[in-house]
Amino acid sequence: MSNHKHPFAAALLALLLPLVLSACDNLFTQQDTPGVDMENKVVYVGMLTDENGPGAEMGRPFALGLRLFVDQINEGHVDILPEGWKARLVERDHGYNPERSVRAFREIHDEVLFIGHVFGTPNTLPLQPMLEEHEIVAFPASLSSLMNNHRFTPLVTASYRMEAMRAMDWAVERSGVEEVRPAIVFQRDDYGRDALAGWREASRHHEASIVAELGYTPRQSEYLSIARELRDTDANYVLLSTLPGAAAAVMRAAAQLDYHPVWIGNTSSWTDRFFDVAGLGPDVLANFYMVCSLPYWTEDTPFVNQFRQAFEDYTGGQVAR
Repeated sequence: MSNHKHPFAAALLALLLPLVLSACDNLFTQQDTPGVDMENKVVYVGMLTDENGPGAEMGRPFALGLRLFVDQINEGHVDILPEGWKARLVERDHGYNPERSVRAFREIHDEVLFIGHVFGTPNTLPLQPMLEEHEIVAFPASLSSLMNNHRFTPLVTASYRMEAMRAMDWAVERSGVEEVRPAIVFQRDDYGRDALAGWREASRHHEASIVAELGYTPRQSEYLSIARELRDTDANYVLLSTLPGAAAAVMRAAAQLDYHPVWIGNTSSWTDRFFDVAGLGPDVLANFYMVCSLPYWTEDTPFVNQFRQAFEDYTGGQVAR
Protein backbone atom coordinates (compact mmCIF):
# COMPACT_ATOMS: atom_id res chain seq x y z
CA MET A 1 0.00 0.00 0.00
CA SER A 2 1.28 3.46 -0.87
CA ASN A 3 0.24 6.95 0.14
CA HIS A 4 1.21 10.15 -1.71
CA LYS A 5 3.41 8.64 -4.40
CA HIS A 6 3.32 9.14 -8.14
CA PRO A 7 2.28 5.79 -9.70
CA PHE A 8 4.61 4.80 -12.47
CA ALA A 9 1.94 3.35 -14.74
CA ALA A 10 3.01 5.22 -17.85
CA ALA A 11 6.51 3.79 -17.69
CA LEU A 12 5.12 0.27 -17.69
CA LEU A 13 4.44 0.69 -21.38
CA ALA A 14 8.15 0.90 -22.02
CA LEU A 15 8.41 -2.77 -21.07
CA LEU A 16 6.09 -3.88 -23.82
CA LEU A 17 7.95 -3.12 -27.03
CA PRO A 18 11.04 -5.14 -26.06
CA LEU A 19 8.89 -8.14 -25.09
CA VAL A 20 7.32 -8.33 -28.52
CA LEU A 21 10.14 -7.11 -30.72
CA SER A 22 12.75 -9.35 -29.14
CA ALA A 23 10.53 -12.32 -30.01
CA CYS A 24 10.02 -11.13 -33.58
CA ASP A 25 13.57 -10.84 -34.95
CA ASN A 26 12.76 -13.17 -37.83
CA LEU A 27 9.99 -10.84 -39.02
CA PHE A 28 12.56 -8.30 -40.14
CA THR A 29 13.81 -10.73 -42.78
CA GLN A 30 10.38 -11.70 -44.13
CA GLN A 31 8.42 -9.92 -46.83
CA ASP A 32 4.79 -8.82 -46.49
CA THR A 33 4.64 -8.87 -42.68
CA PRO A 34 1.86 -6.46 -41.55
CA GLY A 35 3.34 -3.45 -39.79
CA VAL A 36 6.88 -4.08 -41.07
CA ASP A 37 8.14 -1.83 -43.88
CA MET A 38 11.19 -3.66 -45.23
CA GLU A 39 12.09 -0.98 -47.78
CA ASN A 40 12.12 1.94 -45.34
CA LYS A 41 13.07 -0.11 -42.26
CA VAL A 42 10.11 0.94 -40.13
CA VAL A 43 8.02 -1.14 -37.72
CA TYR A 44 4.54 0.20 -36.99
CA VAL A 45 2.92 -0.21 -33.56
CA GLY A 46 -0.75 0.51 -32.83
CA MET A 47 -2.04 2.62 -29.94
CA LEU A 48 -5.73 2.98 -29.00
CA THR A 49 -5.96 5.75 -26.42
CA ASP A 50 -8.45 7.72 -24.38
CA GLU A 51 -7.26 11.31 -24.41
CA ASN A 52 -10.65 13.03 -24.65
CA GLY A 53 -13.07 10.73 -22.82
CA PRO A 54 -13.86 9.96 -19.16
CA GLY A 55 -10.54 8.14 -18.73
CA ALA A 56 -8.40 10.93 -20.19
CA GLU A 57 -6.78 11.85 -16.86
CA MET A 58 -5.04 8.47 -16.99
CA GLY A 59 -5.16 7.94 -20.73
CA ARG A 60 -2.92 10.89 -21.53
CA PRO A 61 0.05 9.85 -19.36
CA PHE A 62 -0.27 6.25 -20.55
CA ALA A 63 -0.06 7.43 -24.16
CA LEU A 64 2.84 9.72 -23.29
CA GLY A 65 4.76 6.77 -21.84
CA LEU A 66 4.70 4.86 -25.11
CA ARG A 67 5.50 7.96 -27.19
CA LEU A 68 8.54 8.64 -25.00
CA PHE A 69 9.79 5.11 -25.43
CA VAL A 70 9.41 5.22 -29.20
CA ASP A 71 11.36 8.50 -29.22
CA GLN A 72 14.13 6.80 -27.24
CA ILE A 73 14.28 3.95 -29.75
CA ASN A 74 14.40 6.25 -32.74
CA GLU A 75 17.16 8.40 -31.27
CA GLY A 76 19.30 5.36 -30.56
CA HIS A 77 19.04 5.33 -26.76
CA VAL A 78 17.34 1.91 -26.66
CA ASP A 79 18.87 -0.89 -28.71
CA ILE A 80 16.00 -3.32 -29.43
CA LEU A 81 15.54 -2.94 -33.20
CA PRO A 82 17.90 -4.09 -35.97
CA GLU A 83 20.45 -1.46 -36.99
CA GLY A 84 18.92 1.32 -39.06
CA TRP A 85 15.32 0.52 -38.12
CA LYS A 86 12.80 2.95 -36.63
CA ALA A 87 9.48 2.56 -34.80
CA ARG A 88 6.34 4.51 -35.63
CA LEU A 89 3.04 4.70 -33.77
CA VAL A 90 -0.33 4.41 -35.47
CA GLU A 91 -2.69 6.15 -33.03
CA ARG A 92 -6.44 6.39 -32.61
CA ASP A 93 -8.41 7.95 -29.73
CA HIS A 94 -11.45 5.83 -28.81
CA GLY A 95 -12.63 8.26 -26.09
CA TYR A 96 -13.43 5.34 -23.74
CA ASN A 97 -16.09 4.12 -26.14
CA PRO A 98 -15.99 0.37 -26.92
CA GLU A 99 -17.66 0.78 -30.32
CA ARG A 100 -15.09 3.40 -31.33
CA SER A 101 -12.34 1.09 -30.08
CA VAL A 102 -13.60 -1.68 -32.37
CA ARG A 103 -13.79 0.71 -35.33
CA ALA A 104 -10.29 2.01 -34.62
CA PHE A 105 -8.88 -1.51 -34.49
CA ARG A 106 -10.49 -2.36 -37.81
CA GLU A 107 -8.92 0.75 -39.32
CA ILE A 108 -5.36 -0.06 -38.29
CA HIS A 109 -5.03 -3.83 -37.71
CA ASP A 110 -3.46 -4.49 -41.11
CA GLU A 111 -1.04 -1.56 -40.69
CA VAL A 112 0.65 -2.63 -37.43
CA LEU A 113 2.78 -5.46 -36.10
CA PHE A 114 0.98 -5.40 -32.76
CA ILE A 115 -1.02 -3.05 -30.51
CA GLY A 116 1.31 -1.54 -27.94
CA HIS A 117 -1.49 0.00 -25.90
CA VAL A 118 -5.27 -0.22 -25.58
CA PHE A 119 -6.70 1.93 -22.82
CA GLY A 120 -9.41 0.47 -20.59
CA THR A 121 -11.09 -2.86 -19.92
CA PRO A 122 -14.40 -2.23 -21.78
CA ASN A 123 -12.46 -0.98 -24.79
CA THR A 124 -10.20 -4.06 -24.94
CA LEU A 125 -12.61 -6.93 -24.29
CA PRO A 126 -14.54 -6.62 -27.59
CA LEU A 127 -11.24 -6.72 -29.47
CA GLN A 128 -10.28 -10.17 -28.21
CA PRO A 129 -12.05 -12.22 -30.94
CA MET A 130 -10.57 -9.97 -33.64
CA LEU A 131 -7.10 -10.15 -32.11
CA GLU A 132 -7.31 -13.94 -32.26
CA GLU A 133 -8.62 -13.88 -35.82
CA HIS A 134 -5.75 -11.69 -37.02
CA GLU A 135 -3.19 -13.10 -34.54
CA ILE A 136 -2.27 -9.69 -33.16
CA VAL A 137 -1.18 -9.09 -29.57
CA ALA A 138 -2.66 -6.06 -27.80
CA PHE A 139 -1.25 -4.91 -24.47
CA PRO A 140 -4.14 -3.51 -22.40
CA ALA A 141 -3.97 -0.57 -20.04
CA SER A 142 -6.21 -2.71 -17.88
CA LEU A 143 -5.64 -5.10 -15.01
CA SER A 144 -8.92 -6.98 -15.37
CA SER A 145 -8.59 -10.71 -14.76
CA LEU A 146 -10.45 -11.22 -18.04
CA MET A 147 -7.39 -9.89 -19.89
CA ASN A 148 -5.31 -12.75 -18.54
CA ASN A 149 -7.82 -15.31 -19.76
CA HIS A 150 -6.94 -14.52 -23.37
CA ARG A 151 -3.54 -15.14 -24.96
CA PHE A 152 -3.63 -11.99 -27.10
CA THR A 153 -4.26 -9.52 -24.20
CA PRO A 154 -1.60 -10.45 -21.62
CA LEU A 155 -1.43 -8.81 -18.21
CA VAL A 156 1.99 -7.75 -16.99
CA THR A 157 1.17 -7.27 -13.30
CA ALA A 158 -1.46 -8.12 -10.66
CA SER A 159 -5.15 -7.93 -11.56
CA TYR A 160 -7.75 -5.58 -10.07
CA ARG A 161 -9.15 -8.59 -8.22
CA MET A 162 -5.80 -9.28 -6.57
CA GLU A 163 -5.39 -5.58 -5.73
CA ALA A 164 -8.80 -5.56 -4.02
CA MET A 165 -7.95 -8.66 -2.01
CA ARG A 166 -4.69 -7.08 -0.85
CA ALA A 167 -6.57 -3.88 0.07
CA MET A 168 -8.87 -5.83 2.39
CA ASP A 169 -5.87 -7.62 3.90
CA TRP A 170 -4.25 -4.25 4.61
CA ALA A 171 -7.38 -2.77 6.21
CA VAL A 172 -7.68 -5.75 8.55
CA GLU A 173 -3.97 -5.67 9.37
CA ARG A 174 -4.16 -1.95 10.07
CA SER A 175 -7.25 -1.78 12.28
CA GLY A 176 -8.26 -5.33 13.21
CA VAL A 177 -11.23 -7.14 11.76
CA GLU A 178 -13.55 -6.02 14.59
CA GLU A 179 -13.03 -2.36 13.66
CA VAL A 180 -13.20 -2.64 9.86
CA ARG A 181 -16.47 -1.61 8.18
CA PRO A 182 -15.60 -2.03 4.49
CA ALA A 183 -17.44 -0.62 1.50
CA ILE A 184 -16.74 -0.36 -2.22
CA VAL A 185 -17.59 2.11 -4.97
CA PHE A 186 -17.14 0.34 -8.30
CA GLN A 187 -17.54 1.13 -11.97
CA ARG A 188 -20.29 -0.98 -13.49
CA ASP A 189 -18.13 -2.79 -16.02
CA ASP A 190 -15.59 -5.60 -16.06
CA TYR A 191 -13.02 -3.44 -14.25
CA GLY A 192 -15.31 -2.70 -11.33
CA ARG A 193 -16.77 -6.18 -11.14
CA ASP A 194 -13.28 -7.71 -11.07
CA ALA A 195 -12.38 -5.60 -8.04
CA LEU A 196 -15.77 -6.28 -6.44
CA ALA A 197 -15.17 -10.04 -6.72
CA GLY A 198 -11.81 -9.70 -4.98
CA TRP A 199 -13.25 -7.43 -2.26
CA ARG A 200 -16.02 -9.95 -1.56
CA GLU A 201 -13.65 -12.92 -1.54
CA ALA A 202 -11.28 -11.26 0.92
CA SER A 203 -14.15 -10.11 3.13
CA ARG A 204 -15.38 -13.72 3.41
CA HIS A 205 -11.87 -14.87 4.24
CA HIS A 206 -11.51 -12.31 7.04
CA GLU A 207 -15.18 -12.53 8.09
CA ALA A 208 -15.52 -8.77 7.64
CA SER A 209 -19.04 -7.88 6.49
CA ILE A 210 -19.21 -5.40 3.61
CA VAL A 211 -21.56 -2.58 4.60
CA ALA A 212 -22.10 -1.06 1.13
CA GLU A 213 -21.53 -2.01 -2.53
CA LEU A 214 -22.27 1.03 -4.69
CA GLY A 215 -21.99 1.00 -8.48
CA TYR A 216 -21.76 3.92 -10.90
CA THR A 217 -21.49 4.38 -14.67
CA PRO A 218 -18.43 6.01 -16.31
CA ARG A 219 -20.31 9.10 -17.50
CA GLN A 220 -22.29 9.60 -14.30
CA SER A 221 -22.45 13.22 -13.08
CA GLU A 222 -23.95 12.92 -9.57
CA TYR A 223 -22.04 11.36 -6.68
CA LEU A 224 -23.46 13.03 -3.58
CA SER A 225 -25.97 10.20 -3.09
CA ILE A 226 -23.11 7.67 -3.12
CA ALA A 227 -21.18 9.66 -0.52
CA ARG A 228 -24.30 10.01 1.61
CA GLU A 229 -24.97 6.26 1.55
CA LEU A 230 -21.37 5.53 2.50
CA ARG A 231 -21.65 7.92 5.42
CA ASP A 232 -24.99 6.50 6.53
CA THR A 233 -23.58 2.96 6.61
CA ASP A 234 -20.64 4.25 8.69
CA ALA A 235 -18.11 2.68 6.30
CA ASN A 236 -14.57 3.44 7.43
CA TYR A 237 -12.57 1.71 4.65
CA VAL A 238 -13.82 2.41 1.12
CA LEU A 239 -12.30 0.77 -1.94
CA LEU A 240 -12.55 3.02 -5.00
CA SER A 241 -12.64 0.75 -8.06
CA THR A 242 -13.14 3.81 -10.23
CA LEU A 243 -11.59 6.05 -12.83
CA PRO A 244 -9.94 9.22 -11.45
CA GLY A 245 -12.86 11.51 -12.27
CA ALA A 246 -15.27 9.40 -10.23
CA ALA A 247 -12.77 8.95 -7.40
CA ALA A 248 -12.36 12.73 -7.10
CA ALA A 249 -16.12 13.29 -7.26
CA VAL A 250 -16.87 10.75 -4.51
CA MET A 251 -14.13 12.07 -2.21
CA ARG A 252 -15.18 15.67 -2.83
CA ALA A 253 -18.82 14.87 -2.05
CA ALA A 254 -17.81 13.03 1.12
CA ALA A 255 -15.77 16.02 2.28
CA GLN A 256 -18.82 18.25 1.78
CA LEU A 257 -20.69 15.93 4.14
CA ASP A 258 -17.81 16.08 6.66
CA TYR A 259 -17.34 12.34 6.13
CA HIS A 260 -13.72 11.15 6.16
CA PRO A 261 -13.17 7.39 5.77
CA VAL A 262 -9.93 5.76 4.66
CA TRP A 263 -10.00 5.69 0.86
CA ILE A 264 -8.20 2.85 -0.94
CA GLY A 265 -7.84 3.19 -4.70
CA ASN A 266 -7.25 0.54 -7.34
CA THR A 267 -4.47 1.38 -9.79
CA SER A 268 -6.93 3.05 -12.19
CA SER A 269 -8.37 5.42 -9.59
CA TRP A 270 -5.48 7.87 -9.20
CA THR A 271 -4.14 10.87 -11.10
CA ASP A 272 -1.66 13.50 -9.93
CA ARG A 273 -4.22 16.11 -10.97
CA PHE A 274 -5.88 15.35 -7.63
CA PHE A 275 -3.39 17.75 -6.09
CA ASP A 276 -4.91 20.55 -8.21
CA VAL A 277 -8.60 19.73 -7.72
CA ALA A 278 -10.60 22.05 -5.47
CA GLY A 279 -12.14 20.17 -2.56
CA LEU A 280 -9.39 17.55 -2.37
CA GLY A 281 -7.22 19.26 0.18
CA PRO A 282 -4.56 17.72 2.45
CA ASP A 283 -7.18 16.43 4.89
CA VAL A 284 -8.77 14.34 2.09
CA LEU A 285 -5.60 13.19 0.34
CA ALA A 286 -4.01 12.23 3.67
CA ASN A 287 -6.65 9.51 3.87
CA PHE A 288 -6.10 8.20 0.33
CA TYR A 289 -4.02 5.05 -0.16
CA MET A 290 -3.34 3.14 -3.34
CA VAL A 291 -3.10 -0.61 -3.75
CA CYS A 292 -0.85 -1.07 -6.75
CA SER A 293 1.75 -3.57 -7.96
CA LEU A 294 3.36 -1.21 -10.48
CA PRO A 295 6.68 0.53 -9.84
CA TYR A 296 6.56 4.09 -8.55
CA TRP A 297 8.26 7.27 -9.71
CA THR A 298 10.44 7.47 -6.60
CA GLU A 299 11.59 3.85 -6.54
CA ASP A 300 15.35 3.43 -6.93
CA THR A 301 15.51 0.72 -9.60
CA PRO A 302 17.43 0.73 -12.91
CA PHE A 303 14.26 0.72 -15.00
CA VAL A 304 12.55 3.53 -13.07
CA ASN A 305 15.70 5.64 -13.07
CA GLN A 306 16.16 5.16 -16.83
CA PHE A 307 12.58 6.09 -17.62
CA ARG A 308 12.61 9.07 -15.24
CA GLN A 309 15.68 10.41 -17.03
CA ALA A 310 13.97 9.97 -20.39
CA PHE A 311 10.92 11.80 -19.06
CA GLU A 312 13.09 14.75 -18.04
CA ASP A 313 15.01 14.73 -21.34
CA TYR A 314 11.97 14.60 -23.62
CA THR A 315 9.43 16.67 -21.70
CA GLY A 316 11.42 18.96 -19.44
CA GLY A 317 9.47 17.37 -16.60
CA GLN A 318 6.15 18.70 -17.88
CA VAL A 319 3.13 16.64 -18.99
CA ALA A 320 0.71 18.28 -21.40
CA ARG A 321 -2.76 18.57 -19.86
